[in-house]
Amino acid sequence: MLDKSQKGFLQGEAVLRFKSKKGMKDPNPAMRDFPLARINTENHPLQKSKYRVWPLMNFAVTVDDIETKVTHVIRGKDHLDNAKRQEMMFEVLGKKFPWTFFLGRFKFNDMELSTTKFREEISKGKYSGWADKNLPTIASLMKQGYKPSAFWKFAEHIGLSENDKVMDRKEYFTLLDSFNR
Repeated sequence: MLDKSQKGFLQGEAVLRFKSKKGMKDPNPAMRDFPLARINTENHPLQKSKYRVWPLMNFAVTVDDIETKVTHVIRGKDHLDNAKRQEMMFEVLGKKFPWTFFLGRFKFNDMELSTTKFREEISKGKYSGWADKNLPTIASLMKQGYKPSAFWKFAEHIGLSENDKVMDRKEYFTLLDSFNR
């Protein structure tokens, strides 16, 4: 924690923002001078109190993509606005924005896929861990003998598109089983 006698802003008192070309006149509110970093005076699990200013997701992703020379990005379509923000930062930094593709959401009618819920239930002892045979996690399915190629074939079969897809558990496992040979 920052000692009150130290100089500087406290948590919640300031934020670093991206000053966009359109500024507050951008028709999309998500693009209006969005935040890049924030002050956090809580101790970090690894860095402790070494840093006080931490990058937010869009800034961190942009820096990582540039440093690692990412050329292609595949992400959920719920990240469309994030991609636009990142593209704006690439432009200001004079870098070529990676080719980006957006996937639709994949929803199951009768199968829960909430990691938050799984984590809670694991901590309460309902499941033995992420590889518990009753969970539809990759760790569980791999432990049950599903091969990586089955997941690749499944993805090829259903196709990658921006359209949302809905499926039930039985159909999913029937397809996965047929590709797991």
